[in-house]
Amino acid sequence: MSCVFVLAILLLGGCASSGDINSPVERRLSWYSYLNGDDIRVACQPGAPDHLRATFNGVYSEDLRLYEIQDLGGDRSLSSRMIGPADLTTLANISGLSSLFDPWRGTSRVQALDGVGWSRLLAALDADGLTKPPPVGLELRSDRFYWVVVGCLDGAVVFNAWADPSSRFDALTFDDVLVDLDKPKRPLPHYEKAMRGSLEAQRRKDFLFRLRVGPNGLIDGAPIGGEVPKFGS
Repeated sequence: MSCVFVLAILLLGGCASSGDINSPVERRLSWYSYLNGDDIRVACQPGAPDHLRATFNGVYSEDLRLYEIQDLGGDRSLSSRMIGPADLTTLANISGLSSLFDPWRGTSRVQALDGVGWSRLLAALDADGLTKPPPVGLELRSDRFYWVVVGCLDGAVVFNAWADPSSRFDALTFDDVLVDLDKPKRPLPHYEKAMRGSLEAQRRKDFLFRLRVGPNGLIDGAPIGGEVPKFGS
């Protein structure tokens, strides 16, 4: 694992996200802030547009799905980005410095979202407990599956998280709604253990980091390979 990536993970909680994760370098340095929706929280106040960010970690090094759903006065949109292992074959098409990171950008698209789709998503999120107190202490591991949803609805911050394996994760419904609205080229993955000694197993170990859920958002996890400290420590 490169020293740059180690540094990026160790600085997960130290770099504020602007919400723009097109650059893989910025994404790694500000992943914690992005996942926690710090940029959304700062902008959330009475009268602010509704904005939701849903993030699916399907093993950090293998499959990330990033969704931004916004309602700007009835002009609704669904932005999605799918990030998997880097396709280094695209390096053959580099045309300048700006395209150096293309293999790590993933694929993205933006589409209009009608009122029916918006209402379906909000209803599913409500049924899944978005506005209920989050599970304090829940550990989010980079080598497992989890969802984090943060946003601003009616001028108030909302936040919750669901991690696999758990009954809360298994009972989720909003993920099906998102997939139906987005219609990705690749369906959400099913979790499978990596074969011992395989490249996938080693990559998961190299990329391992953990975050915890607090009363109102995420709190720092442990460094790579370390133990998650107890609350108050």
